[in-house]
Amino acid sequence: MAIEPQVFICYGRPDNTVADALASEFWRNRIECYNYMGKPMEDRLGNELPHLSYIYACRLFIAIISKESIERYLVAEEIAHAQQMASLSEQLFRVHILTDVIQSPFPKPDFVINWRSSPDPPAIVSELLGRMGTEFVERNQKAWEINKSLYPDKWEDLDARYAGKSADA
Repeated sequence: MAIEPQVFICYGRPDNTVADALASEFWRNRIECYNYMGKPMEDRLGNELPHLSYIYACRLFIAIISKESIERYLVAEEIAHAQQMASLSEQLFRVHILTDVIQSPFPKPDFVINWRSSPDPPAIVSELLGRMGTEFVERNQKAWEINKSLYPDKWEDLDARYAGKSADA
């Protein structure tokens, strides 16, 4: 059984470019993310889990907030689940990345990033990993290596998706 990711990226399909740029940068740091357009290892093994279960396993929840995403039910549902988990555990760090100048209707997260003033995935991921600490990074890098060695064929699909991507969104 694969080790599930501890990073969850919540977004609506119109924000796929931003989500993909962030997931690619996490990948370059040897950290797997849950990203509904690039399913994690566990789902690629035919054990597809209900996507909300990944929120319960994650420690870093990133919601990409745009004019389009605030109107999407699944985005609101994922943010509500993350809010509920944060109220039960201090282990979940919630981040909102605002791609538009809007007032977010969602509960206040632990940290907010304005994509328009810093659309630099390497800098954003570096900032988030620094906030999460070395134990988080090391645990996720170890999981990345284990999943890679246990499931090399399925791993190639993810590597092809993320390894060659530019960090520009």
